[in-house]
Amino acid sequence: MRLDSELADKAQRIETEISFTASPERGRELWQRAEQVLANLPQLITAEDVEQQRQQFIRAEQERHNDFTTQQRRLILSDRHYGDPRYLSEVANLAQAVTLDGVRAMAGKLLNPANRVLLLSLPRGDAATQESAADTTLQGDANL
Repeated sequence: MRLDSELADKAQRIETEISFTASPERGRELWQRAEQVLANLPQLITAEDVEQQRQQFIRAEQERHNDFTTQQRRLILSDRHYGDPRYLSEVANLAQAVTLDGVRAMAGKLLNPANRVLLLSLPRGDAATQESAADTTLQGDANL
């Protein structure tokens, strides 16, 4: 199973893709379970989870602060979005902006069932159906 979720900042959307390989008979069951897990995810996130991730973010950000390429990329993005270098100073406050309520709210937006796309890829031929696996991809996005 693979889960990818990324911010499409220009579109102000979170794009999420879940993919897995399973027998054809289990495909629907697994995507329904994946949707159920995502629906319940906000309630499963604890304050401890958020604090651990915040500390990891702070450590990673300290490394990025000393990386010229990262700073250059941020300066370019800041100029594109704001027309000035403000992001370079605002990034220092990002860790404080991460809250339990905020993380839970974003987790609730990982998959919007109204924007869901389901792709089932089944093997060819009758004989191969019983032994082969089906690739299932569940995609969706949510407005921020």
